[in-house]
Amino acid sequence: MMPIKVEYFEAYPELMPGIQFFSCSAIGATLRPAHCGARHDRACRVRSVDDDSDQAFTICRQCPVGARHAGKEAESPLAPVSPLPAFVCSRCSRGTMRMIGGQICVSCYNREQEARKGRNARGTKPITFQPLRRHHVAIDDGRRVRWLAFEVQNGHEPLVRALRGKQAAALVEERPGRVAWDPDLGFHYVDQEGAVLTEDPGAKGEIRYRPRQPGEAPARVAPPTMMIEPGTLRTWLEVSDCGDDLTTDWQWQSFGCARCRRGVLRARRRSGCVQCRCAACGVRSE
Repeated sequence: MMPIKVEYFEAYPELMPGIQFFSCSAIGATLRPAHCGARHDRACRVRSVDDDSDQAFTICRQCPVGARHAGKEAESPLAPVSPLPAFVCSRCSRGTMRMIGGQICVSCYNREQEARKGRNARGTKPITFQPLRRHHVAIDDGRRVRWLAFEVQNGHEPLVRALRGKQAAALVEERPGRVAWDPDLGFHYVDQEGAVLTEDPGAKGEIRYRPRQPGEAPARVAPPTMMIEPGTLRTWLEVSDCGDDLTTDWQWQSFGCARCRRGVLRARRRSGCVQCRCAACGVRSE
């Protein structure tokens, strides 16, 4: 990784001779290195991405310049990152102190079990439950790219489930192979040699791709994870009808954070204005 160059200068030579400053583009301010390092340290101590008291500092959490001024590994792209909210359901976005499998709330779990059985507590067939669909997501765990598949209700749930509890994992837009078309097979993946790929299911939702044998189904083509900046998402939710359902509570969105690639964006509406936030690095737009 190329070293990040910082130009230092004396901002106030008459009043503060010999004191070095630099221009921080992230927050649009002129800072002393010690002040920058203190901001980075404070950002790393934020208890939760829902802790509004220190949100002004969370943009400094992954900054390599801040890490350098704090005496840490200056060029590390893995500066401390807050994990995804531990007690927010990956499906409905509601906060809860009891999570099934560390992912979904009791209510969502019960509704899913009723749908699988074909009857609810009253013995009637559930009619409002949104069917589960298989979604794919790819992450880089620092050693290799892994592809995961989950049975979920929406586009944000697989992203949350793939990242939650994995401090070093990053979302990637990589595909397992090249997309090809065949009249009999439809759209499918092929490897570099042109061999049709198939999926082998593994543990914890992981899937591996290998050349298909006769009679095996081809690997299902899935859209890659979409990455977007919080500010861009906020603008989109404001000008489109996609933000009509936002409430005053934070809700997951079906986008990864383009800035850190380690978080899933959330949004809410407060006083008529849309607010967006990354659930990992804390970058916020409002």
